[in-house]
Amino acid sequence: YMVCGLCCATSPTPTKMFTITQDDLWKAWRALYSGKPKRKRKYSRGVDNVSVEDFKDRETEYINEIYCQLKGGFFKFKPLKEYLKPRPGKEPRLIQAPTVTDRIVQKVISDHLMKQFLNLFKKSGIIGSVQGTSIKKALNKALNYHTCGLVYLLKTDIKNYYPTIDPKRMRKIFYRHVHDRNLRVFLMII
Repeated sequence: YMVCGLCCATSPTPTKMFTITQDDLWKAWRALYSGKPKRKRKYSRGVDNVSVEDFKDRETEYINEIYCQLKGGFFKFKPLKEYLKPRPGKEPRLIQAPTVTDRIVQKVISDHLMKQFLNLFKKSGIIGSVQGTSIKKALNKALNYHTCGLVYLLKTDIKNYYPTIDPKRMRKIFYRHVHDRNLRVFLMII
């Protein structure tokens, strides 16, 4: 049995799984919040009511806690906290905020998947949040298509898209493309 003092829990030693190191967690934490102005963090408290500033005050303790939960195999994503963000002259926008902890774990997973699928994303022309892409590159690509005789451009921004994704269907698609057994097991338990 493995005991983690920070987690106050005992669990059977897990089988080898997709590995997230403490260094991965620290990199994700810094990437997510190092340069973000406080005014952009108004809606950053999740259901645990821990703000970015609260997390920063005890970052070592929180990072160790996340690591312990992941390593022990009992990390679970928490429900999203909903906010209505006022917008001048428009209806309020629904914001669904994960906890800071969940964002960090999501960032680590996202970075790992991005490494696996980067070439596929670049070939497809996807530009949002993909390393090595930019609006300028997308515009140049569109102009090249135009000079070749292609005159239509489709731009999409699907409102309220993410809350409509069926997790079971997403998992099925994911498993079709991700062959890393350890990552599959990891994502099944969280």
